[in-house]
Amino acid sequence: MTDFDVIIVGGGIAGAGLGAELAAKRRTLIIEAEDQCGYHTTGRSAAFWLAHYGGPEVMPLTLASGPLLDGGWPTGERSWLRTRGAITVARNYMDLREALAANSRNAPLTEMKRPELDQKIPGLREGWDHGVWDASCADIDSPDAVYCQRNSATASSSSRCTPSRM
Repeated sequence: MTDFDVIIVGGGIAGAGLGAELAAKRRTLIIEAEDQCGYHTTGRSAAFWLAHYGGPEVMPLTLASGPLLDGGWPTGERSWLRTRGAITVARNYMDLREALAANSRNAPLTEMKRPELDQKIPGLREGWDHGVWDASCADIDSPDAVYCQRNSATASSSSRCTPSRM
C-alpha cells in the first residue's frame, strides 16, 4: 500500500495515540525513525499526569486526557495511570502562588504546613516550611500505552507503522 490519507511523523505517545484514533477512519501511516514506536522519550521517561499541568490555558486539555488514560484508551485493557500524589514545597508561602492558583473543583489542592511536610518528607531541609499536596498526580505507564496505541493504529489493513528516517 502506498496511498495514505494521513502520514504521522513520530511513533511516540502523541503519534501512536493520533494513529490509534484515526486508523479506523483513514488510511494512516506512522513513520518512526527507530525500529519500534515509543523508543526514545516516551519509552524511557518517568511520565506523570498532573491535573494542574500547564496552567489555565492547558489544564482543560490535561483534565480531558485523564479519563482516557485512566480508562486504558484505546483498548480499555487497564488504566495507564497509577496515582501517587505530589507535593510542591517552598521556602516562602508566596512562592506557592502559581501552584495554588491552579486549584480547581476537579482536582483540589491541599495546603501543607511544616509538621505535615516532616511526616511526608523525612529529612526535609530547614526553611522549606510550606507545601501543596496534589492528590491527582499519577505515573503514566507510557511504554504499554504506546504499545497498545500502536497495535490499535495498525490493526486496520489500511494502516501501518514503519521504521524510516526522513
